Amino acid sequence: MAIKKITMPQLGESVTEGTINSWLVKEGDQVKKYDPIADIMTDKVNAEVTSSYTVVIKEIVHTEGETIEVGEIMCYIETEEE
Repeated sequence: MAIKKITMPQLGESVTEGTINSWLVKEGDQVKKYDPIADIMTDKVNAEVTSSYTVVIKEIVHTEGETIEVGEIMCYIETEEE
């Protein structure tokens, strides 16, 4: 098992931050690859962040309504893939 992190994605060329509009998962939830985990809102676009792996959500770092910088950790996940 490997612990990985999901970070705030770059959702546009000039976008530097985004707000976590809502979490679509809770800590302990199992998520399949490509499932949405959070809804993000920026000044230019609203988008869903999806999982790149089949995972278990280990720790949600930021809460709904928080604005965070691109590249900042949103949550930690545990996956069987290395």
